[in-house]
Amino acid sequence: MIHLVSDYLDCQLIDRHGKPVGRIDGIVARFEGDRQPRIVYVEVGSVTLARRMSAKMGRWAELVSLHWGKMRPNPYRIAWSALEADGLNYRVNVDSKSVPTLAWERWLRQHVIHRMPGG
Repeated sequence: MIHLVSDYLDCQLIDRHGKPVGRIDGIVARFEGDRQPRIVYVEVGSVTLARRMSAKMGRWAELVSLHWGKMRPNPYRIAWSALEADGLNYRVNVDSKSVPTLAWERWLRQHVIHRMPGG
């Protein structure tokens, strides 16, 4: 039996080179008729993380993300079938530079850190 919450939520996602992509903030299941639910995606992003706290917080995070967010789409979905266990992390066959999950970090590096003396 898979313990989805304890085994997956908040685990680090790493790219094919071992660089961080983000953390698993949510799990998306598909329900079809009488069949057993199927896990189809994991979600990464502030909106999903806020929804875990409360529906109201999720709506607020979604509005903030639409106006000031750098990550598009938020939440970003990764196919469940693309996850591969790698110790305590989960590896996905992507390049961290090609996914939007670290958009804020890239923006801060470019617009703030690089402008600081010694940055």
